[in-house]
Amino acid sequence: MELLIYLIKSIFSLAILYMVYMLFFRAQKSLVFNRIYLLLILVIGIVGPLLPAIDLSFLQNSNDIITNNLSLNVVLNELNIVTNKLPNKTSTYSPEIIFMFIYLLISAVILINLIYRIIGINKLIQTNKRINNQGFTFILLKDNMPAFSFFNYIFISESIYNNSGISEGIISHEKVHAIQKHSIDLLLAELLIIIQWINPISYLLKNSIRENHEFLADRGALLENSDLGKYQLLLLQNSSLLTINSITHNFSYSLLKKRINMMTRKNSKLKLVFGAIILPIAFGITILACSSPQKEETKVDELTNTEQTTSEQSDSIEMIQPIEEMQEEQVFTVVETMPEFPGGEKAFYKFLSDNIKYPEKAKKDGIQGRVFVNFIVESDGSVTNVKILRGVSSELDNEAIRVVKMMPKWKPGVQRGEKVRVTYNIPIKFTLD
Repeated sequence: MELLIYLIKSIFSLAILYMVYMLFFRAQKSLVFNRIYLLLILVIGIVGPLLPAIDLSFLQNSNDIITNNLSLNVVLNELNIVTNKLPNKTSTYSPEIIFMFIYLLISAVILINLIYRIIGINKLIQTNKRINNQGFTFILLKDNMPAFSFFNYIFISESIYNNSGISEGIISHEKVHAIQKHSIDLLLAELLIIIQWINPISYLLKNSIRENHEFLADRGALLENSDLGKYQLLLLQNSSLLTINSITHNFSYSLLKKRINMMTRKNSKLKLVFGAIILPIAFGITILACSSPQKEETKVDELTNTEQTTSEQSDSIEMIQPIEEMQEEQVFTVVETMPEFPGGEKAFYKFLSDNIKYPEKAKKDGIQGRVFVNFIVESDGSVTNVKILRGVSSELDNEAIRVVKMMPKWKPGVQRGEKVRVTYNIPIKFTLD
C-alpha cells in the first residue's frame, strides 16, 4: 500500500507541475529556465512523495491530548498482537506483496533495457574510429547513420565529418548537448521511468526534456552559424535519418517543425506573467500533497517505559503538572511511585496477549496497524476512562478497548504519600503474519 500511495502522490504532483509547464512555459524561449523547471519537476516526482510530514499541530486545539500531552504521558513498551491464522488458506502472499513483486519485476526489466542501450553505445565507441578534437571525442560511424551525442562523445558519419560544409552545423549542435551535459537530464528521466513506469506523466516529461534540449542546442548552434536559412536547410536535409537510441541526442530528432518555429518565435509576456503567478501556487499544492500526515508512533518511540521513567524522574520531581481537572481529584502523568499491574510489566503483557483476539473481520480484510489506547489508573487501582487516542479500524479499536477494560485492579500510584489518579497510554500493534 505504501508503494501505491507513493505513486498516487507522485502522479498528482507531476500532473500539476507539468500542466503549468505546458500551459505557460513550453512555447516560450526561456529555454534555460524551462530546463531547470523540468528537472525540478523530475526531482519532485522522485523524492517529493518521500517528504517528511509537515507539522500542522499549531492549527489544532491546544488541549488536544494526542499532540500536546502524549509526550508527557508514560507509555509502556509496545505490545505486538500477531496472528498466524490468515483468512485465505489458498494463497501464501497478500495482494500487496504480489503487486509489489510484479511492479519491481517490470522496473528491473526497464533497468536492464537501459543498461543494454548504454552497452550498445559503448560498443560503438570501442568498434569505430575515434578522433579527439577540441576537447570532444568524435566517433566516426558508417554512412547513413544519424549524428548524435552522449556526454562528451559525438557520433557522426565519417563522410559527413569529412565534409566541412555539412558537418559544421551538425557538430556545433551536438557540441552544445555535450557542453551543457544534457545526457545527465535524460538519465534522470530514465530513472524516473524505472521507478514509476506506470506513471504516464514520466514519459511525457522525458519527451519535453528532450524537446527543450534540442531547442537549446539549436540556439547554441545558431550562435556559431548565424545563417538561419542555411541551418534550417541542414535540418531538412537530415530529417529522414532515424533516432537510434532514446538516451542520446540525435541531430535529426523528430521535432523538425517545432524546432524551426522555435528559432523565430517570440515570448508571450502575458503567459509568462500568468505563469509566474500560478507557479508558486502549484508548488504549494504539490508540497502539501506530497507531505504525509504526522504519525504518533515517532513520538511514542522517543518515550521510555514505566520503569525507566520512574527511576529517572522520581528523585527530581518537585511539582507534578495535572493534564486535566476532575471534580474529585487531579489526573497525573508522572508520580513518585508509578502504578503497577499485578505481577509487574511481564504479567501485564501476558494478560493482553492472552486476552486479545484478532477480530475475524479485520483478518479477512487484511487490516493491521497500531492502536493507541489511553486509560486512567484510579486511586483505588481500578481502570477507567478507556478511550482511543489513535485508531486503525472499528474492529481493532473495539478489541483493544474491550481487553483494557477487563484488566484487574492495579497497585495505584503514590504522590507525596497519597494515592492518586495516573493516566497511561499504550500502543498495541496488530500484525497479520
